[in-house]
Amino acid sequence: MAGRRISETNRHSCKITIDPKDVTFDRDRNTAIYRIFQETLTNVARHAQATEVDVSLRQRDGQLELNVRDNGRGITEKELANPKSFGLIGIRERVKIFSGINIIKGVPGKGTTVTVRMPIRDIKENR
Repeated sequence: MAGRRISETNRHSCKITIDPKDVTFDRDRNTAIYRIFQETLTNVARHAQATEVDVSLRQRDGQLELNVRDNGRGITEKELANPKSFGLIGIRERVKIFSGINIIKGVPGKGTTVTVRMPIRDIKENR
């Protein structure tokens, strides 16, 4: 839903891939991934000057991987290091809670890629 609203408001072309389509994570991870995704799309809308966004959410080898890539201006190292970038701080903190990793890379004039990986527990496996 967040992706659709931002895409409609800002006229971004947004491609979303979810694999597998019926995976369910525990509530805390669902919330964390949703908030990370929401912040990433907010940053694209506010700062990236992008026209396209590709999103994938995958489960692989016991890991949840969220990948958001845009074709915008590309985040700079200075922006990544800014202590007032509360959205980026929030992403890092949410990932850290689950012993995950996040990688944010910008290429000038080509865009930014945000990758988040964290260990998961499929609720279906815990029943």
